[in-house]
Amino acid sequence: MLAAEMAGCISKKLIDGGAAEVLGVDNSEEMVATAKKNFGDVKGLQFKHQSISAVHYNGAGDFDVAVAFFVLQFMKDEKELRSAIRNIFYSLKADGLLVAIVPNGVKDYNPTRTDGLKFGAAVNLKEDRQLHDGRRLDVEFLHPVISDEGLKLYGEEFFASYLNPPKDIVIRAHKIRNL
Repeated sequence: MLAAEMAGCISKKLIDGGAAEVLGVDNSEEMVATAKKNFGDVKGLQFKHQSISAVHYNGAGDFDVAVAFFVLQFMKDEKELRSAIRNIFYSLKADGLLVAIVPNGVKDYNPTRTDGLKFGAAVNLKEDRQLHDGRRLDVEFLHPVISDEGLKLYGEEFFASYLNPPKDIVIRAHKIRNL
């Protein structure tokens, strides 16, 4: 499936999962137009053409949850990336949640898990998983999980290059209230 064909799918899944209102933001006019065409009639679902790095929140915190699936890697430079993350932070209510997925960035490199850890290609935060940026975010790096059903159906070897190192990094960050 092409990216344009998937426009709005994640937003629709959030509505299907119980969200009362979802605002999908994309800097591609084509993606927004396709999302509106596909899901424009869904109650509680809106789409807006805008770059997350250009949205300016004054800290009002309108959102309980923000998702950025395969978004942050498209920022053109560090300044734009910092702006995007800052805007997401300020868009969240106190105790809000950000879930982001970004590609690992280790192209065509499939070491064993031991080698991946040895060379820094895999991140593993378990015991002391809390990282804080100015004590305002509780950040977790989540590891991909393959279901028992998936392992039974395809076997461990099938998923080896996906898991070692993980192709995508999932980040969950809670906004810390009143520190």
